[in-house]
Amino acid sequence: MPRHVNESTRNTEPWAEELLLQHWKSLTPDEKWRMMSEASIAVEELSIQGLRHRYPEDSEEDLRLRAAALRIGREEFERWTGRRFEW
Repeated sequence: MPRHVNESTRNTEPWAEELLLQHWKSLTPDEKWRMMSEASIAVEELSIQGLRHRYPEDSEEDLRLRAAALRIGREEFERWTGRRFEW
């Protein structure tokens, strides 16, 4: 069985994994930063969409706060903000 660079890519053909790795190495730090920033924003938006589905009555602000609570941990969120959500 071919060895993979990263265990998370076990379902990727080794040649494709190598192609992705070479592409990543060819990017400038600014390009990598932009790609990671865009991915982070996309994950945040997906999180908020999931929360919106589960809590349709919440305001946009509350949805963003819920997302923050999930990101940093509910206890830490409550300690810093004094807010507590019913989950």
